Amino acid sequence: MSVLLRDPRALVVALAGVLATACGASAGRPMVLQPATPIATLEVAGVAVTEVASIEEQPEPSPPDVTGPKVAIERSHDPNRVAPGSAAMVGTTVQRALSRAGFTTASRADGEAIDASFLVTPTVHALTVSNEGSRTTISCSITLRISPWSPQEQVERWEPHTSATATGEARATTSSARAQVNLGVRDCLEGAVRAAASREVIPFLRRVTLESQNISGSTSHAEL
Repeated sequence: MSVLLRDPRALVVALAGVLATACGASAGRPMVLQPATPIATLEVAGVAVTEVASIEEQPEPSPPDVTGPKVAIERSHDPNRVAPGSAAMVGTTVQRALSRAGFTTASRADGEAIDASFLVTPTVHALTVSNEGSRTTISCSITLRISPWSPQEQVERWEPHTSATATGEARATTSSARAQVNLGVRDCLEGAVRAAASREVIPFLRRVTLESQNISGSTSHAEL
């Protein structure tokens, strides 16, 4: 069977689609036909400035120069049940990112007592899957709430300048095959989490920790 394509660009698109389908099926990974850059934003309690940047513009986080606090990662929330099969992976991705950056981390189940200085609560807010012919576009949005944690009272405290909410968004385009869509959903959520953790959460925790240590050091010298 032959197909006549009058527009040379159409031929390129058609060949790209065939190659992407073949390669994606053999590799078992989603075919990203139109890659999108994840973005991350940070809203700090008591501060009216919101930072926006691309994760691709940021280097891999290096271990902090200060002794980092212990960070507990709460079980992921999915209030709208948009990703019941993938929400748990969000918390795991957050913990892995913080651990790689040099922080001591621990997972926290609902109501579990834990010794930590900060609590990070991941929430999946949106996950949309739209089909257009043989392509499927997946968009997702997550938030990571960071707040000081009181080991004595076992409660989180929302405080100005030491509490914040980071938002991560991402989009992936795959084929319409069910297996590829499932992988695309996972990659979308992981991309959004990595954007929020690497660009916002890790620098924020380092900055807050350094400021806290500087204040403690100044107080000690003053007492002497």
